[in-house]
Amino acid sequence: MPARYYRDLILRLWRPVILCAILIGAGACVGSIVIFPVYQASSLLQVTTLVPQGSNYVTLAADRLMHTEAELATSDSVLTQVATSFPQVSESKLKSEVSATVIPNTLALQITVQDTNAAQAASIANAIANTLTSRQAAARLQTNAAMEQPIRDEIAATEQQITQVKQQLTALGTPPSDPNKANILQTQLESLQSTLTQDQETLSNIRVTEITESFVLQVAQRAQPASLPKTSRIVEGTLAGLASGLLLGFLLILGLDQLNWQVRSADEVASLLGVTVLGEIHHTAGEGSDSSTTEKMYAGLSDTCRSLVRSLNFLSLDQPIRTLAIISPERTNASNMLASSLALYLAASGRRTLLIDGHLVEGRQSRQFGIPSSPGLSNAVLDMRNNRTVESAPLRYARQPANIHAPLLLVLPAGTPPPNPDGVLASHTMERVLASLIQSEADTIILDTPPLLGRMGRSTSAGALLKHIDGILLVVDLSCTRKEHLLRAQQLLADMNAKVLGCVVSGSADTQATTPISPSPNGIATSGGPAQDATQPASMPLRADALHRQAHQPPALPRASGAAEKQGQNMWRDGNAGQ
Repeated sequence: MPARYYRDLILRLWRPVILCAILIGAGACVGSIVIFPVYQASSLLQVTTLVPQGSNYVTLAADRLMHTEAELATSDSVLTQVATSFPQVSESKLKSEVSATVIPNTLALQITVQDTNAAQAASIANAIANTLTSRQAAARLQTNAAMEQPIRDEIAATEQQITQVKQQLTALGTPPSDPNKANILQTQLESLQSTLTQDQETLSNIRVTEITESFVLQVAQRAQPASLPKTSRIVEGTLAGLASGLLLGFLLILGLDQLNWQVRSADEVASLLGVTVLGEIHHTAGEGSDSSTTEKMYAGLSDTCRSLVRSLNFLSLDQPIRTLAIISPERTNASNMLASSLALYLAASGRRTLLIDGHLVEGRQSRQFGIPSSPGLSNAVLDMRNNRTVESAPLRYARQPANIHAPLLLVLPAGTPPPNPDGVLASHTMERVLASLIQSEADTIILDTPPLLGRMGRSTSAGALLKHIDGILLVVDLSCTRKEHLLRAQQLLADMNAKVLGCVVSGSADTQATTPISPSPNGIATSGGPAQDATQPASMPLRADALHRQAHQPPALPRASGAAEKQGQNMWRDGNAGQ
């Protein structure tokens, strides 16, 4: 469906969409505040060192340390250790609640915990901070110990050697029994003591370096329980609820629209098709029928025909519309009635009018005007195929109405029903027949075309008749036309590059009542009582039996003036050859 259809659908049913958005958004907001509150607590860690910060090495090392600690704050080892202090919180839940962020341009690390319990969120944040500081301190001590261990071992060895030399000197006695040996041992003792002193100084220097150049991670600010839930989560939840409500509301009206397949108004027809509604007619069920389909009486045809002719005159300012096809998406009596009424109106207004019944299987124009249904259009096709001479002109199969005096109107009935109506309509011979009829002396040719769609919405061959037509009137019956079929018909006409002039909408019965055709002083059939304008054209050409039921006698329209009748007979002499 086109985007315009969804736009008009939203504009028409926006209230349920807004209602769904408000209800679900309000529910999400209440749920975020009351049912599922989220509290946030943050602890702040900082790195301290005695080394001046101007050194690039120190800055880079501190930055690496902060990012390392941020990764460790959400690592499995740290969270597993913290989870042991909170039995009600699992490690997987901690992963979803904890986040660590290095504050830009600082040596600070923020640990944030979000939990449904404010006190527990603060406790978890502080526990993670303590774990990180203790681990960093332990790692620092381990590193320092590894750096001091070699010199410590050397000092221990030197002290042991000094002890051995002193024992040897004591054993020589005082004065020493061996002065030479005592001198040697004394020199060795002095050397060892000098080495010990140097090692001790080295160890002191290492410790000073460890103190001054090491980075210490410590808690700068402990987390405190929050008094109110996290506002951003409330806003996020509300916005998510509103978005979900809008989507659900749109899906709801889309589902309702799909379930409600019927087109309800002329405005909706115009919106779906993107064409102008040129007129509306109304129908009521008749009292009887001779088929399974209920006969329909139509009101408003007189005004519709007058409006259509006026609109067609405006539409044909630059390019006259001589051939006009009246077609409907689905099978409906409205298109047949409109075609016959418009043809009668044009003939009564002084135009030589030819009405062609394209319904080869169930032609109805012959019943409307009381003429034989055969021979007709299908017979003209056979005649055109078998005989290509001028004498085979299909206009000779046309007849004047028998139950209404209209000398300027000729009706070409459907003819003998063929076994393959779609094949006949789509044949090249049919195109030649239509071309021959178009070359006749008719001022206006109206083609009553079969519906574009057949059963199950499948396209028919009716479009083959529209190739040589100047304009198309689409008749939409609100009682039977489906939205999907209306859009399908629009697509078929667009694919054929057909010139759709507008549409006529047939609605359900309203306060208007169908009245019998009554004669007017100027020989034009009218509908209505004495108060109706006597100059308006026929409201509708009804079947002879329907007229008899309504007026209790066959309609007898006054004949036109002798000049008008003679002019009509002269103009259509060739067309009446078949009568």
